[in-house]
Amino acid sequence: MCAPFDLAQSALLSQRKGGKPRLWTLSLSASAQKRCGRESLTVQVDRARLYLFRTGIGILDLSWHYQGATQTTEILEGNYALSHGQYQRAAKGADASENTAMDPDTLRLLAEKLAGPLLKDSEPMQSDRRVLYSIVQIPEEDSQDLDLLTTHLSHRQSTDYLPSLDMIQSTVWSPFPYLCHGASLEGGASVMRNTATASDFGKNFVAGTGANTYLPLAIATLHSHFWLLNRTQWIPARRCREGSRSEKEGVEDIFSMTVEYRRYFHYPIVSQISLHNRFYHLWQEALQIPERISFQEQTAKDVAELLSNHRARWIGRISGAVGGFLLTHELLEALSTSGLSFAMPDMRVWFVETANKSQIVMRPMVELVEHWELTIFLGSLLGGLLGLWLTWNFDTSFKKD
Repeated sequence: MCAPFDLAQSALLSQRKGGKPRLWTLSLSASAQKRCGRESLTVQVDRARLYLFRTGIGILDLSWHYQGATQTTEILEGNYALSHGQYQRAAKGADASENTAMDPDTLRLLAEKLAGPLLKDSEPMQSDRRVLYSIVQIPEEDSQDLDLLTTHLSHRQSTDYLPSLDMIQSTVWSPFPYLCHGASLEGGASVMRNTATASDFGKNFVAGTGANTYLPLAIATLHSHFWLLNRTQWIPARRCREGSRSEKEGVEDIFSMTVEYRRYFHYPIVSQISLHNRFYHLWQEALQIPERISFQEQTAKDVAELLSNHRARWIGRISGAVGGFLLTHELLEALSTSGLSFAMPDMRVWFVETANKSQIVMRPMVELVEHWELTIFLGSLLGGLLGLWLTWNFDTSFKKD
């Protein structure tokens, strides 16, 4: 479900007097000013949409542009400042009707004010999971390399970063000479150069076709990315007592949720247009979605198998102890009634023969019976311990072999 926000109704994003949109001032660092030639950038928020998925994942799409920016270096520096935290904090108590300083804290505040009322009973917003997707259109006379620009935008880098050829090739995909897409863990980009050979698709590329075609496909992959982040946290963190019922049930839940996710939310093909599918797979490969799903499934299976083997070993050990106890008990019982000189007499005959005997005569025989009962009990316990020791060492020897 996609829920758009009315920016004019938000106290933080309300329009200024005269119908003009609210503007924000993003101050740049000294090194950024040297690279782009500007001390600050003017930020205007254009759109806000909340994508809600049945998995419990919500993604806030906050779209803005840098007003008056004519060079790609300005976009690079603005993205870098808003994603790396090199900024000056916004002044407290700033008038909402005037220009206000923009920084990552203000960006987070905007997101919380917009989506917060809808997330009262849900998990808190995780502002550290911040992904920037840039859609840029440059003029035909701009001769800069599209692959390099797309790589910088996708990785939220400024021009002082010099990515290697391998990094560029693993980030970008160019379906046409004038169009380049990029995807990475930090974000993504779609860059188009206006040329005479460009199709009508390039018209209104930034606000229209680019945002409406490629952004939803990127968000679908980000949904998989965030869902996997939430699910794989159990592997190192959600630790219960080894072999416990809660651990077993937790592994079963993880496995069942993964199967359900693959059934309802993981799509090998998302469109009847091959270019859209290739763009979707670019993001899938960049975020390693298929590998991570397989890793989670295999890990759940391996952990379940380990738990099953662990339970089987303990069942074997307990069975060895019980078997040793019962076997020793039966052997000692047979020995005690074997008729040997040290054994107990036949109690049916003994009661008849000693019916008229005094207690002094009967005492040694009573003590013999009591000693045998104690011997049988302690011997059975020793047999149980011996059975446990044998099965325990058998498991150890088996694992070593």
